[in-house]
Amino acid sequence: MDEPLLTYRISSADMRYIEIGERFVFLRNDPISGLVLRGELAGCGSDCYIDLSQIFLEYALSCEGCRDQLVEEEDAARFGIRLGKLLTIHICPEDPSVLPEIRINNAFHCILSSMSVPFTFECTPNQLRYQLAHSPIHEAAKDMGFTRAVVIANRSLYALFRSLMRFMAPDWELFVPADGDWKTPLSEIIITRSK
Repeated sequence: MDEPLLTYRISSADMRYIEIGERFVFLRNDPISGLVLRGELAGCGSDCYIDLSQIFLEYALSCEGCRDQLVEEEDAARFGIRLGKLLTIHICPEDPSVLPEIRINNAFHCILSSMSVPFTFECTPNQLRYQLAHSPIHEAAKDMGFTRAVVIANRSLYALFRSLMRFMAPDWELFVPADGDWKTPLSEIIITRSK
């Protein structure tokens, strides 16, 4: 895909908001992982690529310009919802011949591969289970030194998950840490058929 799925402004990572650039989020076909989301900077090349965990953390830091925590959380949720809508359109278009569990797995495989987290996958007729080797956002935050952004980054990630489920498979139920529990490291995603 030559056009970015979305763009966002990048701010400095210090304690005051200074806009320093614009990040483009692309859906790319990786020869090893398949479809992945990747953040890129115009004219910078592969040295400036970031994965989806880093995108959420960087966006969370950009949200710090908000003076109100509720506004910050709502902005983070909107970012995840918007990304979920775009992914639904681009990798999981409505097709009655494709089972919902296939569409769900395609989307979650893309997301987890985009976050560079090893995972195992189990599928039964009524359940999909993803066991993660580590919490991707917590791990990326430690590597980047952005631990203060974990809660808001998780808010975006869980909004992305719920957005995908709402648009792709409303008859399936998602189990991750509860809304408001964005501090808990993500280690498992369970999706069950509810009807």
